[in-house]
Amino acid sequence: MMFAIALALSSALVSGTPPSAALEALDAVTEDGALIYVARDGRTVCAMDLASGAERWQVELQGVDKVQAAVLHKLAPHRLLLQVPGRYFALDVTHGLLSSRSGPPDWTFVWRGGGACALRSPCVLQPISCDDGRALGPALHERDGREMFGEHDSARPICISNPGVLGTAKGLSLYLESHLRDAEDAAVVLAVDSTGKQAWRSSSPACRSCAQLGFGAATDGSLCWTTQLGEGKAILNGFDCATGQALFTRELPQEPAMMRQVVTGWTPEPTGLLFVGSGRAQLIAKDGKDRWVRAMAPGVLPLPRGLKLPSSYPLALDWVTSVERVDAATGKKISTEALGRNELRIAADGSPRILPAGGTSDRGGAFVAAPRLFRFTRDPAGSRVELGGKLKLKTSGDAWVLGEHWTAQEVILVVAASRKGGPDQIYIIRAPRPG
Repeated sequence: MMFAIALALSSALVSGTPPSAALEALDAVTEDGALIYVARDGRTVCAMDLASGAERWQVELQGVDKVQAAVLHKLAPHRLLLQVPGRYFALDVTHGLLSSRSGPPDWTFVWRGGGACALRSPCVLQPISCDDGRALGPALHERDGREMFGEHDSARPICISNPGVLGTAKGLSLYLESHLRDAEDAAVVLAVDSTGKQAWRSSSPACRSCAQLGFGAATDGSLCWTTQLGEGKAILNGFDCATGQALFTRELPQEPAMMRQVVTGWTPEPTGLLFVGSGRAQLIAKDGKDRWVRAMAPGVLPLPRGLKLPSSYPLALDWVTSVERVDAATGKKISTEALGRNELRIAADGSPRILPAGGTSDRGGAFVAAPRLFRFTRDPAGSRVELGGKLKLKTSGDAWVLGEHWTAQEVILVVAASRKGGPDQIYIIRAPRPG
């Protein structure tokens, strides 16, 4: 059935007629050359090979009834977490269903960082396994500020501070919790093993006002760190990932206007913690001493070979106008590349990537890169897909890109269009691959 739909759609495009909806779905994502979608009846999840249109697998969802909405979340590579009200389903992109468990009635979203994952809901962060979405111990909580701000009757919590996903090291997943329920100014770092058992918990390396890209774990697990932002300074805390024991503390001057431009990361050779802030870059060894320090021009981010940034959240570093390839051993410049209309983002493995501007996200919040061949214009009144100046698709309302897939012969664009009171329409648009 799916092969026939894809074949008919491909034929329509070749003939020049407008494409019709390939299928209807409550939600859909693309991964590993497949379209994974929840059927409109809410009882089935399917995977379709984009190149051939053939079905890879189909799973009947057990324990659900009258599902009218669903969200597919991306976890680790090749793994997905399907959420319907009251239940989660862990999926493998190649093989299908892995497991299922009960879930909350409200929607959650996946936070990722350095190989660790958590589910985020208002004022709550639930550590989970990136492999199958199972909970790793109890949830972490933010302080609810309704009483502080005089919003006693508000139905929704007012979250004062954000907990964070720090990373993985030595078989542990590390999380940052701030503003606990019973202590207004408390903050701790928590480490749990693969079963969810707490390995250690410590307030000494924690930060209450953390730099957004200022905490993480070394890829070899030898060092973890946090960065506390204060008046005119940033306090960098290095600690043992396996125990939480402090290894060093560095107080680094920072200009208040440039606090959001603090970036940290890890280099494998030589091993070291890269710290960038307020016109200065330095590589710090595991003992807290500088390997090198050098000045950096405004808007320039140094990129030593093999650098891994601490967060896989794909935010665009909009203050970066150019990147400077540098020798990791000395900090000396090798070359400079201006971003121009491109932007710098962080890939799932922590690698910095220069990508065309215009990337979006799917319904679950996962980053979707901007198409390279097709031109997509999002508009709530009617979105458009063009190729070579010719209109290929115009939707009647809002739509978003699920992914652009390149094969040896063709380029396939997948677009989801929302419909009021009904499931999404999923369009598959094909074009010959440019020579």
